[in-house]
Amino acid sequence: MLGAASAGNSVCLVVLEAKGEQWTLVDTSATRRLFLGDHEDSNALREFRDAFDAFVNSHGVENTIVRRATYKGLQRSGAAAIKIEALLQLGDFSTSLAPSQSITKHLAALGVVLPGALKAYQADAFATALFFLKK
Repeated sequence: MLGAASAGNSVCLVVLEAKGEQWTLVDTSATRRLFLGDHEDSNALREFRDAFDAFVNSHGVENTIVRRATYKGLQRSGAAAIKIEALLQLGDFSTSLAPSQSITKHLAALGVVLPGALKAYQADAFATALFFLKK
């Protein structure tokens, strides 16, 4: 299972191997996030999608859980993040979650902490995947 959360012009990635509610972190330290170049360039969009597909295939991902972009309010997502979300939803196994300030808080209430192998910027991707398992 892949948790993906867009952050500006990039997407942060965390792969979990899940069996029921039990999970283990898959080492993806070679690629922790993918960057989208010029979001107005169709070649850059294709290259991003190809890089994402290669990541998914190389890790045997069957389900992609995407943290949705924010469309309202003062902290709404920019054009690049919205395009990244759309590109990720084109996969065969994508599922979207609404953005929620409570996802990380919910996991903290369950006693779940960010594994030491992850970078801080991967927290939303980790929380998105794990929240999907725990809901």
